Amino acid sequence: MYQIILYIALIIVSYADIALVFPVFRTISTDLNVQPITIGDWTFSTDAIIGFVETCFLIISAITLVIYGYYSDKIDRKKLAYFGCTIWSLATLAIFFTPSYTYLLSFRIITALGISCLPPIGFSILGDSITPQNRSKIFAYWSIAFTIGSLMGAFLAPAFEDWRIPFLIIGGIALILTQLLLLTRPPPRGAKERALQELMGYQGYGYKYEVKRSDIPYLWKRRTNLWLVINFIDTIPSGIMVYWGIEFFNEHGFEPLTSVFLYVLLAVGIFLGPILFGRIGDYWFQRDMKGRLLTCILCNYLSLVPIFIAISTPFSATDVAAAAFVVAMFAIGLFINGGIGPNWYSTFLDVNVPENRGTMISLALMFDSIGKGIGPFITGLFINLQTAFLWAILIWLISSLFWFPALLSVKKDIKDVNSILAQRAKRLNSEN
Repeated sequence: MYQIILYIALIIVSYADIALVFPVFRTISTDLNVQPITIGDWTFSTDAIIGFVETCFLIISAITLVIYGYYSDKIDRKKLAYFGCTIWSLATLAIFFTPSYTYLLSFRIITALGISCLPPIGFSILGDSITPQNRSKIFAYWSIAFTIGSLMGAFLAPAFEDWRIPFLIIGGIALILTQLLLLTRPPPRGAKERALQELMGYQGYGYKYEVKRSDIPYLWKRRTNLWLVINFIDTIPSGIMVYWGIEFFNEHGFEPLTSVFLYVLLAVGIFLGPILFGRIGDYWFQRDMKGRLLTCILCNYLSLVPIFIAISTPFSATDVAAAAFVVAMFAIGLFINGGIGPNWYSTFLDVNVPENRGTMISLALMFDSIGKGIGPFITGLFINLQTAFLWAILIWLISSLFWFPALLSVKKDIKDVNSILAQRAKRLNSEN
């Protein structure tokens, strides 16, 4: 349990780090004396130049995410996590001392090179620490960690007169947590798989299989993998609503501080949803291998109703009753939608053998990052946020269609994984 808590704490701090630049980007540009740049016919504003820092951060994170995912299935996960987290924490601490834009860009790129180690390694270790019947429950807290971290960063960034102080705080916490990794002992791969538990737990045999490059094309032949990754489209609406949620309330006449408060109220729904629906997914899975995906589909469609009502209801800062109703509808919708995450993560574990899980989740998360990045960009194409949010509902409906092909393949893929593990257990037993 100590190891699970540590990795969840690291995820919280990493997402706080990711959120530190956006709330204070204009303060940073002023302090570092960033000036507009003209290249040929193009003039780049100071906002665009600071934005370029985060663009580089996101692109490099996405690329290295896949690299860490592959090697998390191949080499010692503890050493790899320690390496990545050390780079990340030291680079974040260094930003406190940055004298210029060039240093900020450099340190942020180095941060990206390290911070992306956490999702695939943490996912793989959690998968080997939990029995298949209880995975969604634990991944509920994994999902919540993303939200807590993002909110922590969003509030910490503007909390100090000096924008550098939050980087010092987050970098320091990250460095301390990184040292605690030295006290952990990662579980053996496949330790909680039913077919291997007796051999590994009682007879002490190790799981010797590692990911191979030839495995990667094979991963896409598992149809559930393919459809769950293609369904990254459903993160586009999330990108729209999460990044522009506060501005949505500003457009309806609320003061910025009040808008932030309302946004936090919505986060309560995001916190509670994964816990309830993670348990429901586990309960349903124990009775039907399709249970987790059925939970995802149920949460997807049921969440759209209150969110659509919230978007369609006229309200303003002067109409307290209407505003309260809209916030309640949003909170209910996000509460239900929160059930998708833990069951989505758990399904990737269910349909992949232990040595492929880090690789597969890193590929899926890379596409999810692309979807979340597309969301804010799409919003700029619309006249107002209400129109953008209504289009988000439509995109959600379209993306929901990809759940059904996965539903048709998931049972076969789980049985295939169980069969492979049973054969390996039999072979291992005969060899020893």
